Amino acid sequence: TDIEAGYKKDEAGLKWLLDEFLPANPGSRFISVRELPKLLLPPAAEVTDAQLKELATNLNQQFSVLTMRPPEFGRSGSQFFTLAESFNLLAQALAGFHKSGSFPTSVPLTPIYGPLTLPDGQGPRNGTVSVSAILETASALSPKLADTEWKTIPSNAVPAVIDVGSLHLTAAQFLRLMAQAYLDPRPDKTLTVVPISLASMASYLFPKNTP
Repeated sequence: TDIEAGYKKDEAGLKWLLDEFLPANPGSRFISVRELPKLLLPPAAEVTDAQLKELATNLNQQFSVLTMRPPEFGRSGSQFFTLAESFNLLAQALAGFHKSGSFPTSVPLTPIYGPLTLPDGQGPRNGTVSVSAILETASALSPKLADTEWKTIPSNAVPAVIDVGSLHLTAAQFLRLMAQAYLDPRPDKTLTVVPISLASMASYLFPKNTP
C-alpha cells in the first residue's frame, strides 16, 4: 500500500510538471543524462590568490568540524575542487611563497592523481610543525606534483605519507596544515598536528582491494 501511494505521488508530480510547470515556463524541459555534462563549465586553467584563500578557509573550516577524517571536497565560491586538486594548488602556492616571500597571483590547475594507496591509520596523534617546515616540504613536493608527463606510475600523484621533520603525516594531515599555513604564512608560527585518516567518507563508497 505504501509503495502504491508513493507511485501515485510520483505520478502526480510528473503530471504537474507536464501540465502546469512546463507550459507556464517556456524553455524549461526534461534533459537526458548525456546532455547534462554539456551544461558544465570547463574548469579554469588558473586559480587566483583570492580563490585559493577562499579554498584554504573552506578546508580549514571543514577540518575543524569533522572528526579525524578529511572532507569530500574543497570549495571556493561556486567552484569545487577535489582534495587532490586542493593539495596540489596549495602546495604550488606555498612553494611560490617559500621561494619569493609572497604568494603567486595565480596557480595553474594541472592534472593530479589522488594517493595511489590508502594506508590505514590516522598519522601522529600529537606534535607541532612550524610553518617554515610546511613551506619547505611543499616546495620539495611541488615539482613532482607539477610533472604531468605520462608514466606507468605518475609523478603527479599526492603522496599518501609526507615526512615533515620526524613526523610521518598522512596526506590529509598535511593538507590541513597547508590550508592553515596559507591563511597565516608567518614562518615562525607553530601549528598543532591532529590525527586524520587518509580516506574521506566518499572513498569508502568505492570498491577496494587489499594491497
